[in-house]
Amino acid sequence: MTTATLIRPAAPAAQDERARRSEPGPRWGARLGLLAVLVEWLGFHWDTAWHIDVGRDRFLTPPHLMILSGIVGAVLVAAVTINVTAYRGRVRRPGMVLLGVSALATFITLGVDNWFHQKFGVDLEMWSPPHVLIGLTFMVGLVGAMIDFAGSRRPSAVASAALAGAFLAVSSLSLAEYEFGSVHHRILWSPVLLGLLVGFVLTLARAASGHRWSGTIAALAFVGLRLAALGFNAAMGRSLPAFPLGVLAGGVAFDLVRRGRLRQMLAAWSAMFAVQVVWLHLVGKTWWTTPVLLPGFLLGAAAALSGGWVGSGLGASLAAAAGRTLRSAAGSAGRRVAVVTTALLVVLVSFSGWGQLVGRGQTTPAYYSVQGDRVRVAIKGASSSDWVSIFGPSKPLGLFNARPKPGRYIVPLSMLAGIPPEVQGPRLRALRLFPLHVTFTWLGGLDWHNGGFEGRIRGSGEFVTIWYVHGEHASEAVVERGSSGPVVVLRHAVTPAIPPGPWDATGGTAAVAFLVVLLIGSAALALRSAARRADSSHEDEIPVEFRPVSRPRTPSERPGRVARRARPLVATRER
Repeated sequence: MTTATLIRPAAPAAQDERARRSEPGPRWGARLGLLAVLVEWLGFHWDTAWHIDVGRDRFLTPPHLMILSGIVGAVLVAAVTINVTAYRGRVRRPGMVLLGVSALATFITLGVDNWFHQKFGVDLEMWSPPHVLIGLTFMVGLVGAMIDFAGSRRPSAVASAALAGAFLAVSSLSLAEYEFGSVHHRILWSPVLLGLLVGFVLTLARAASGHRWSGTIAALAFVGLRLAALGFNAAMGRSLPAFPLGVLAGGVAFDLVRRGRLRQMLAAWSAMFAVQVVWLHLVGKTWWTTPVLLPGFLLGAAAALSGGWVGSGLGASLAAAAGRTLRSAAGSAGRRVAVVTTALLVVLVSFSGWGQLVGRGQTTPAYYSVQGDRVRVAIKGASSSDWVSIFGPSKPLGLFNARPKPGRYIVPLSMLAGIPPEVQGPRLRALRLFPLHVTFTWLGGLDWHNGGFEGRIRGSGEFVTIWYVHGEHASEAVVERGSSGPVVVLRHAVTPAIPPGPWDATGGTAAVAFLVVLLIGSAALALRSAARRADSSHEDEIPVEFRPVSRPRTPSERPGRVARRARPLVATRER
């Protein structure tokens, strides 16, 4: 049975719908919405470097003001676009609604994050529940801009693939700890998370755009945005991350394999993994150590395939919103969104013991030696899968001068409660005044060798901070350059002045989980609405069945003879 489509003249309502859809205008909202989300992302990227260099500062810092300006811009763009569209009598804009909802959720999440620091102390990790939620709001806002762009007049396939690359740039904030060297979790999660994000984005770009070189376009857009963020941080005088350049190799390999989603993803992951290993050893502030390579490759491949499964669902919905496919695939995308929501909730519930994330706890004895640019640290119970970074001022601060330089100084804790054991060095322990604002810089990473961590570091400051990561916890010690001896590494944390109550962690988890459900649910509704709007433009296309006319055979059509004339076909409407 052969099927086709018989298109009859559209009804006046459908003609009006198509006329409205063909009007130029929706793109300016998507472009301004994308700009607002990128301003938020750039501000958060700057804020990450700010906290690593300076530490936790006041709330109204320049990076925070930049994030707030992006939030306000996204709300204004969404509100103006929705009202202008309604005034002109055009179709609805579910993407702009999603952008506005995500911007308001970002503003609420900033308040949750500030409450979190007040209740549970100051943390500088990217994977705390409020920080994960902030990153999720950025990603949902970008999905809103992508939905609105897909509903515009003749959306470009190249631009759709480039938007997928922008999504990867925004979501790569979750890798900031590894890119800046301030690691709080085991190195193994770096390739796993990278594989998940890249697998998601490559299939998203292919399904949403249908372009032959969609993976390469998305990778180029990602690299361009990350280079722009790198230049911005350099202009602001902040630390520079080592972004994953291997994504470019993965995008090209994905496009070179023509058939088979499984082969495409495995080829992309293999190429990206190989390039990334070399790239991180050359310029990375953390790199994938030998014990991590095999499990990282296998788990990363599984994560890439899982991310590709989810990304293809989102891409199919965007393609339906763009009118590239007749079937919306909303049901499949809805199921995949439900799976992702469940996974996120499981992660958040596992973080319910927030007090343990930041409370001071274990101390571990160690032995250190810092002589010139060579450092060796031997820590009890350490293994080759652990990690050690060295931070500190890159230039001398004048701490040991007879007359300290003018400026703002503070009295160290040693004046009141004794010198902390994680501070070592004769001159460092004798200090009575210490500068209030010190810019810390990543000075180097240490490799495992002969039962300890060894390596060379940069800089010429008076002291260095040993940053030790074991499992899912980070510890630190401050030691003087040119000294050696025993030291205690203390779990990194700042205990709040008022201990949190028994219901604070439960209430915080419930609030974050509610916001996650709100964001994911809003994204699913926006995708379904956009797909239905696109399907409505095809409501007058009637599937029909072609079948031969039943009539008696002529002598020329007897078996064994070649028919001189093909039987005519007529279209009959399918019941």
